[in-house]
Amino acid sequence: MSIQSLRDFKKSNQKIKTKEFYPYIIAGQNFFTLACLHRLRQRNIANVKIIGSRAFTHEDLILKGPNSLRGTGNALAVEALGHQLIETSQTPIFYKDQKLREFGGRARPEAMLYGEEYYGHKAYQFDAQQFFPFMSDPFFVTTAGQHLIEAQITKISKVIPDDLIQRSHWALDLSNGMRLNCEHLIWANGPLEFLALCAEDSLNSDVIQFLESTRTPISLYIRLEFDCIVTDQEATLFLPLSFTHDWGHFVGEFKTVGGKQIAEFVTTVDEENCDEGHIAHVIKILKRNLEKVIPTTQNGEMKEFIIMSERTPCLKIDDRAFQNLNESFANLSFAGLNAPLRDFSSLKNNCEDSVKNVLTPTHLARALLSLEQIVLSHVDK
Repeated sequence: MSIQSLRDFKKSNQKIKTKEFYPYIIAGQNFFTLACLHRLRQRNIANVKIIGSRAFTHEDLILKGPNSLRGTGNALAVEALGHQLIETSQTPIFYKDQKLREFGGRARPEAMLYGEEYYGHKAYQFDAQQFFPFMSDPFFVTTAGQHLIEAQITKISKVIPDDLIQRSHWALDLSNGMRLNCEHLIWANGPLEFLALCAEDSLNSDVIQFLESTRTPISLYIRLEFDCIVTDQEATLFLPLSFTHDWGHFVGEFKTVGGKQIAEFVTTVDEENCDEGHIAHVIKILKRNLEKVIPTTQNGEMKEFIIMSERTPCLKIDDRAFQNLNESFANLSFAGLNAPLRDFSSLKNNCEDSVKNVLTPTHLARALLSLEQIVLSHVDK
C-alpha cells in the first residue's frame, strides 16, 4: 500500500465496533513479518496476532531481490550472531558500450541512483534456511494464517496502561471496525509507514524527525522464472534502464534450481510515478535490455513476478537517535531492512562489542539484528 493510501486511511472516520487485547501484535505483510512470528514461536510465545491486508502465500516465503548481504561491516555483524559466511568469488559486473565489465576496472558504469553502489561490492554466501528455518516448512503459511487478522490499519495510538493484567501500550484501529490493544507491538512495515498511520498526539517533533530521516526511494522487485538454463553468469549484474538518461539500473542475479533458472532483479522507482502503466513500462525495458545482453533469455518459457516494496534499504539510520527516543518507542520493536536498532547490551554470545564496531548495519544484516533484538532484548522484558 502506498504512503498516500495509508494517509487516506488515516483520515477516514471508522466507527469502532469491537475491542480486543493481545499481548503481541505483528503488523506487516512481508517476509520479515513471517520471520517475526517464527522467532516468537521459537520462544513459545503463542498468543500473537498478525495484522495484514491479505492472506499469506508461498510468495511471502521468498527473500526478494539479489543477495543483499555485502560489505565487511555487515558480515562482521552477522558473524557475531553465530552465522558462518563466505565471500563470493564473483566480482559484480555492469553493461556498458555493448560489453559486460567488472567493477574496479578502468571503465565506469552509468550514473548510479540511491543505494545501487552497495551492490557493487562482493556478496557473502549464506544458508538462507539456517537464517530463516521457516522457509522450508511447507505448512508455515497455513500457520501464519491462523494468527492473521485480515484488515488495514487506519490509526496507531500510544496508550497508557490502566489494567494490571492487560497492560496496553499501543492501540491499532482497523478498517473492519476493530480496535486492537497490545502490550508489545512489532512493526515490520517500515518506519515511514508507521509515521503515516500514527496519531499526531502520539509523536513529538524529535520522533517525527527521526522517522522522516529514514526516507528512501521505493524498490521494485522483479523475479523472472525460466523453464531452462539461459546463462552461466553468476555475478551480480547491473543493467542500465537507459543509455542516454540517468535512470539508474536493474541490479540482479541468476540462480539455478533443479534445471531451471530464476533471475532476481531490483530497481528504484519515483514515489510520484508508481502507477501500473509506468511499472509495466519499466518491466518491458528490463526484458528488452536483458535480451540484448543475454540473448538466450529468449529461449523457452518465462514467468514474471512483481513486488513493489515501500522503501529501498536506508544506507544510514541513526540508531543512537532512536535509542535516545526510547521512551517514545517503549514496547515497540521495528523489524526488517529499515528497522532502527536498540542497544545490544542484553544480546547473547557476547556479540555486543562486535556489533558496536559496525558503523551502520544495513540491508539483510540490519534485518537479522532487528529479529535478534525482538526475542533477546525487548520482548522478553
